[in-house]
Amino acid sequence: MIGFVLWIFYAYINAADTRGQPIMTQDQEARIEQLEIDLAHANRTIEDLNGMVVEQGKQIDRLNRLLSKMTDQVEELADHVLPAHQIDKPPHY
Repeated sequence: MIGFVLWIFYAYINAADTRGQPIMTQDQEARIEQLEIDLAHANRTIEDLNGMVVEQGKQIDRLNRLLSKMTDQVEELADHVLPAHQIDKPPHY
């Protein structure tokens, strides 16, 4: 899609008005070229950030599985090691 838009820009840049004069000035062409450069950098940044988000998502999933496993282990240890003594009411009642 971006390629098509750039093609339209280039067609517009190279077009001429009814008197044969170029529609775009050199300053405008330089500004469009700078916009294309900025767009390329922005696209690269977006791709880099997307990669980081994917990796962080994988790390979060791994840590959640590890936390769940460790929670199960602690609960199992608590059931087997600690006495099953419950106090229903404090002694002063």
